[in-house]
Amino acid sequence: MIIPNNCPLESQKYENYRNYLAKVGKSLEKSSLPDLLCVSIAGAEELNENSKYFRSNTRRRFTAEILARLLGECFAFIAVIENAVLNASYHHVRSALELEITYNWVFHKKSKIDKKIERYFAYQSIRLFLESEQQISNDKMHELEKKKAYWADLFNVDKSDLSNIINWHPKTSYDTMISVYPYSDKIKQMYALFSHMTHLSTFNVILGVDTILGLYDKKGDSSNLESSIFFIMNSLEVLYGFIKNNIGFDSQVKFPKKS
Repeated sequence: MIIPNNCPLESQKYENYRNYLAKVGKSLEKSSLPDLLCVSIAGAEELNENSKYFRSNTRRRFTAEILARLLGECFAFIAVIENAVLNASYHHVRSALELEITYNWVFHKKSKIDKKIERYFAYQSIRLFLESEQQISNDKMHELEKKKAYWADLFNVDKSDLSNIINWHPKTSYDTMISVYPYSDKIKQMYALFSHMTHLSTFNVILGVDTILGLYDKKGDSSNLESSIFFIMNSLEVLYGFIKNNIGFDSQVKFPKKS
């Protein structure tokens, strides 16, 4: 990206920034980040190539949305790291964990899978309706009035209270979702850790990462970076396992062997 001509930043400071990123780029070539980029591109291409399959029923559509979002978190993580802002990358690791946890929860109880997915897609329509209600034609409004009763029944609320539906799983917290996850104690600790690292805390000071631009601690240790790469790539790999078990899609994306 090139800064605009009217940017008040001194040219030397901008050049220093570009040189720093170039130096970071060379060091990243020796990290696991290229592996994450490889599997992310492969996953995105595979998802696009199988778009007809994933559009064929609601379970597959839901799966595709979760997978696309997790792949998006991987690409966002890569972009943040390439700009040397390690502190901002933890959010993407946590989001990947949330997607992995959510997908497992949706498919955990067989008798409730379709109802959960029905609510997921209905909620998208509810938000669209509520946020654009003033711009809808009279004919369209009459058509949507019929859906309001269906939405209210689906979420067990009065049809005049649709604005109180704050998400598609209003009575289920992430703690509940985590409780049905395999190895729930371990995933709970991981989620708590990355939530702590995402929010304003002293964690980064404890690590010694006290600068905005920086991938390494004061001793030049990159283990925290490698751990973050491992966790977000692991979320993607675990999700593919869940997908195979639940809808039968056998991804051909190859992950690096774990040491």
